[in-house]
Amino acid sequence: MQYTMKSWLKYFLFAGIFNICLNVVYLSVPFYIMIVYDRALYSFSRSTLYTLSAGVLICLVVTAMFDYLKHRLMDQAGNDVVQHLNSLVFNQMHKDAAVPGGDADSGGLSDLNLIRRAIVQGRISSVLDFPWILIYLAVLYLIHPLPGMIGIGVVFLVAVFQILVYILEKRNYTIADVIQQSNQKFADKIFSHAYLIQSMRMGPAAERKYRERERQGLKMAAGADFFQSLAGAAIRMIHMIGPTAVFCAGAFVFFDNEITVGGIFAGAMVAVKIFQSLDNSLTNLQPAVQANAAWQRIKHRVEISAQREKLSLPEPEGRLDVNQLNLVIQGRPMLYNVTFSLEPGESLGIFGPSPVGKTSLCRALVGVWPIAAGEVRLDKAKISDWPDRQLAQYLGYMPQEPELLPGTVVENIARFAKDADSEKVVKAAKSAGVHEAILKMPKGYDTHIVADGANLSPGQRQIISLARTLYNDPRLVILDEPFTHMDDIGIKQVAATLNHLKQSKITHVMVTRQVGFLAKMDKVLILKEGKVAMYGPSKAVFAQLAKQQQAANGVVPLSNPSTGARI
Repeated sequence: MQYTMKSWLKYFLFAGIFNICLNVVYLSVPFYIMIVYDRALYSFSRSTLYTLSAGVLICLVVTAMFDYLKHRLMDQAGNDVVQHLNSLVFNQMHKDAAVPGGDADSGGLSDLNLIRRAIVQGRISSVLDFPWILIYLAVLYLIHPLPGMIGIGVVFLVAVFQILVYILEKRNYTIADVIQQSNQKFADKIFSHAYLIQSMRMGPAAERKYRERERQGLKMAAGADFFQSLAGAAIRMIHMIGPTAVFCAGAFVFFDNEITVGGIFAGAMVAVKIFQSLDNSLTNLQPAVQANAAWQRIKHRVEISAQREKLSLPEPEGRLDVNQLNLVIQGRPMLYNVTFSLEPGESLGIFGPSPVGKTSLCRALVGVWPIAAGEVRLDKAKISDWPDRQLAQYLGYMPQEPELLPGTVVENIARFAKDADSEKVVKAAKSAGVHEAILKMPKGYDTHIVADGANLSPGQRQIISLARTLYNDPRLVILDEPFTHMDDIGIKQVAATLNHLKQSKITHVMVTRQVGFLAKMDKVLILKEGKVAMYGPSKAVFAQLAKQQQAANGVVPLSNPSTGARI
């Protein structure tokens, strides 16, 4: 952020220099008119007229050149600001959206585009014209005090009126914007639940509710638009009155021989420039204020300390230590003092009724959800201390619901890496048992997956998600209910994957209700009401469960783990 500010100040400084050149060169036009009217016309000197005209033409060409350079500079400034901040804002938004109750909108990117447009379109640099309004008023006063005083009075009137209008209309537009944004979110909810609404034939009722809400927003917006149109017409009228009043005052003092004809027209040209600069400055005042507000929101969103580059750590072996982990989600405690450890290559099965915090524990293990107390360590280093880019190489996570992004199969398996390793992609697909199924797709690995993977079955999405988990030979794999959408073939594929993880000595944690798979894990952890009810080697845990069930009257003994029955 500090680098971006320094870069922007550099552009702003050069824009100020170009702005000075533009305004200084523009003064040649009124002086040209004054000299032509007062000297050249009365001397009938064509050579003087030619010389002055050539000089002012050169000045106008130079003005156009400076104006072009200034706009090109602002174009580059806007693009540089976006390039420097895009990665920071995107990553921070992604992290914010990943935490419980996180805001999953794209407001930060919209703010970036707002800042860029304000810079590129000269909305921000137009404030540089404010000091020149005072300079032009001084020039007008030097031409003659009366036109100068009239110009000062009209400029003051316009400025006060414009500020009052901005304050009054801001309230109306703010209310209208809030209502319209609420309506947009309501419409988005309707479209996101279109299948439910259509199946229940709720479309007409939802559409009626939307129209009622939209009618309120349009009413407020119409009132704000009416006020803006009325105020805009009044301001434009004052802007036309200003140069006219200056010209009239010049003509009035001309009758007393206090000003020349050239002075009258020169004063009128200066007045036109004053009100043009004033109009641009005041018109761009609101977008400039909005861009500044967007900048403040971005500064608030992006935490400088969070973006500091973390120290690279040695490649982990896969040791996982969880000590006194406590997790609180939106003020609600979910996990209490969860403690366990796995040596490199060991496996852990997690079981418990729903909802008990199994998925929350998985997300805490991969560092997505911040823990309230305790710690998660990978090879004795806190999971939060690992650089994200480095941790991505050693960590694999398969969520309970398979979530794929729009793109090709190979892009999804390779986690959208810039230079995807084809060998690693195929290896991950084979390890997940999905290689042959991918080859049968219309375009194989280049088959395009639409939003949410709607063109694939849930089982296909889940097995591709499993392949994505195994990409790049991770040292720690977290599997959250990998059998949710699996048929018998899919379950066998996952079983083969678990054998692969075991043989490759990859530490892995799996949430499942399949007793047969739990029994094959090195350790088992049972959660109850957010706490560890049992933990230890799988044989010891199952033996303890069997004793408890046998001791309970009227309870069927635990099924044999080898049968694969559920607990």
